[in-house]
Amino acid sequence: MVGVPKFSFEHWVDQFIAKDHKVARVDQMETALGKEMREKATKKKEEKVIRRQLTSILTAGTLVDGGLLTNEMSTYCMSIKVRVLSNKNDPPAYGICFVDTATGEFNLMSFVDDIDQTQFKTLIMQVKPKEIVYEKEMLNKRSQRILKTCINYPIWTGLIPKREF
Repeated sequence: MVGVPKFSFEHWVDQFIAKDHKVARVDQMETALGKEMREKATKKKEEKVIRRQLTSILTAGTLVDGGLLTNEMSTYCMSIKVRVLSNKNDPPAYGICFVDTATGEFNLMSFVDDIDQTQFKTLIMQVKPKEIVYEKEMLNKRSQRILKTCINYPIWTGLIPKREF
């Protein structure tokens, strides 16, 4: 965890995102004077600190601010749903969405792959997503291996099935 001055935020976000870190932005929601006025209005001192609040979470796959984008290449965030049809020897079925949040380009597809997962591997090699969103414990081993060998250090975001994904 690190704090940086507001005026140099863009510089530091660029540095952290380039190293594939997630950045949480916490902004001050009131000034010292505002805190003092709030305490006078409520006639009690609640806290010794000025109120702050999480305002955004930034990753390489979710940047939209033109000042934070570092090059002209698309940086995709990809969501993957894998379903093995009946047994482990059957080919997997995929539901995939990938989006370039900077340009608004949105792609949605589903397909049943072959046993070697050729279509999935080809798609990953072409898109090269910066962030992968998937269901925890639902991404099969072969798909994980393809993602790890075809993409350099993606950000992995595992979500709880049915509750978050």
